[in-house]
Amino acid sequence: AATVTLGIGASMRLCCGAQQNMRRAAKAPLAVTKADTMASQPVDMCIVRRACAADCTVAAALHACELHGEFLSSLGTHFLTVLYRGINAHPDGFVLVAERNGMVIGFVSGATNNTIVSSEVIRLNWIVLAFWSGFHILANLKLLPAALAALKHGKGQYAGQAELLAIAIAATAQNNGAGKALLTAFQREMRSRNVQFFHLIVAERNTKARSFYERNGFELLERISLFGTWKCRLGSHVR
Repeated sequence: AATVTLGIGASMRLCCGAQQNMRRAAKAPLAVTKADTMASQPVDMCIVRRACAADCTVAAALHACELHGEFLSSLGTHFLTVLYRGINAHPDGFVLVAERNGMVIGFVSGATNNTIVSSEVIRLNWIVLAFWSGFHILANLKLLPAALAALKHGKGQYAGQAELLAIAIAATAQNNGAGKALLTAFQREMRSRNVQFFHLIVAERNTKARSFYERNGFELLERISLFGTWKCRLGSHVR
């Protein structure tokens, strides 16, 4: 089963459509629950909270823009929206968003068991996910090898473990504390779920993201080839 294995992407501006989605999501009503309030508190002028369904559309737009060039970004925002809604709805998965001045500027997603979450999301949404992934792969057959590799991913030593699936910050909000705020909230969420250790995968060439993680206590676990490029698997104990 394919899993999301991405780190912070290169800086680039959000497209107009993404900005409109962000404004709509910021205005969308959100029912406040205990889970929401646990994750909601100001950190470095950001409010980090549990995502709602509308926020997942924003997360998809941020993913496509800020993680441009990664395999899952090439499958489009419709695919990513379904993916993040599925992750957020699963009891072992979650999506947190960073909000500043009423606008979502970043997100982080995670799973306490990456294999269970990805398999269940695909099982429940396979028709829609297959349609959108097939649509983009047929339009660009160069994506086919990466798609086949994605189907094989998720096995091995780190299968079935806690994982930071993806994190992205809007280009205009980077280098201003939002990434640190999301990572702090992510650690708190994992701690509340009794997770002691988690890992992530980031492109080896993404030195900016790797430096960010290393400054925040992550250690290199292994170097792997995934989707046709070299990646680094980093790990961190929950603090």
